[in-house]
Amino acid sequence: MVLGWTERLAAERCDMHRTQFRRAIAGTSSLPPDLSAWLLDLEAAILARPSPRKRLHDPAFQERSLSTAS
Repeated sequence: MVLGWTERLAAERCDMHRTQFRRAIAGTSSLPPDLSAWLLDLEAAILARPSPRKRLHDPAFQERSLSTAS
């Protein structure tokens, strides 16, 4: 997970019930388009501007983008 948020924190930041968020992650429901776009924008920003102290082999920065997995 590129954002580094727990499921609980992500649900809180998206102003969603945790179960609703979990279902969206599992693929049994979907996120509202505005939240999906916002999360993809956050992911892109973090990948584009990683911390200058980021570990070179951090798996979070090696996994495929969420946008390609959707």
